[in-house]
Amino acid sequence: MPKKTSGLMLTIAILAIGVQDIGGGAASPALADIMAAMPDVAPATVMMISTLPQVFQVVLSIFYGKLERIFKIRTMFFIASALFLVGGVVPFWLNDIGPILVCRGILGLAVGIFLPMGVSVINHVYYEDPVKRNRMLGLNVTVACFGGMAFQMVGGYLAKIDWHYCFLAYFSAVIVFLIVFFFLPEPEKRSAQEQEKVQLPAIVYGYVVVYLIVNCILMSIVTNNAVAIVGNGFGDAASAGISLTLYTFGGFLGGIIFGNLVKGLKGFTLSFGYLLSTVGFALAFFSVNLLMIILGTFLVGLGMGIIIPGTYGKITDAAGPIAAATGLGLAAACQGLGQFAQPLVYAPVLNVVGGEGKPAFAVSAVVFAVILVLSLIASGFGAKKKSATINAK
Repeated sequence: MPKKTSGLMLTIAILAIGVQDIGGGAASPALADIMAAMPDVAPATVMMISTLPQVFQVVLSIFYGKLERIFKIRTMFFIASALFLVGGVVPFWLNDIGPILVCRGILGLAVGIFLPMGVSVINHVYYEDPVKRNRMLGLNVTVACFGGMAFQMVGGYLAKIDWHYCFLAYFSAVIVFLIVFFFLPEPEKRSAQEQEKVQLPAIVYGYVVVYLIVNCILMSIVTNNAVAIVGNGFGDAASAGISLTLYTFGGFLGGIIFGNLVKGLKGFTLSFGYLLSTVGFALAFFSVNLLMIILGTFLVGLGMGIIIPGTYGKITDAAGPIAAATGLGLAAACQGLGQFAQPLVYAPVLNVVGGEGKPAFAVSAVVFAVILVLSLIASGFGAKKKSATINAK
């Protein structure tokens, strides 16, 4: 167990936790092969291999703040790693959909710990240094996007051998486990008496609700991208794959530049992320060729890479060091819930406006535009209030 770690290895150890945030994607490239291998199983049931982890992610994320007050962070990490490994790798030896879905649920429980933990550890270590904290929050998103791309690429490559092999990608948990075990000391936490006073300000619930809506909207670019590209004759499934890769790359890049954006835009950074995603959805809706829709998808991803750390930063600032873990857990739960609920929420709306694909992008652009306006108003009010406080001093 590390007594003290600093510098590069501490940074790597903290960010390593975030690699597994989107680990559920390793099995996605193999879904078609699994459907072919299980002809008696409904395709919607097989699709749950990809979506079920998001549902179970919500279960533990909601209670993350309470769990962190009870258990040591390193202890929770080791438990989550074990769940991730079991839930991820065991399906390699399975052939029935039922046991496979059980394992996917277990994997989701692990992600439900990893997702808020990656941000919470950053707050514990860098709370007193906002510049480093913002940089690390952005890099956490970058690492998560990298992990998502890596899991999908490795899973897809292994699935070419046999669909069972895609689940071997989850052995990566062993590498992350070793890095954290040797280089991440137990973060210093508040006393038990302080932790008993945890109470979230009302504004945190506001950020959480908006984050739920935002994740629901962002997911529409994933679920409707192929429909829009293939349905409008812009390209084929491979083209849709390139477009979605650039969406993830946009998030990767947004996380990298987030720390510098905060220095320049300050309280308007989150609004800038909303603006990029609004423009991206609008561009995708008005697209007349593949290039336009790919550019729009990239801008949505770039906005996403700013919105996620921006929201986590707002929640941390509003909740304070003691209650931050609780707020972050709720936000992580909303991330999974919003992504899972997107098709259910959009279905009745799209029946009215004209079906999936580009019409979904129009709905997303309008909702994002409303959130952008509200965010600008709130940011402007916050800037005036801060200025008045400084002048009063």
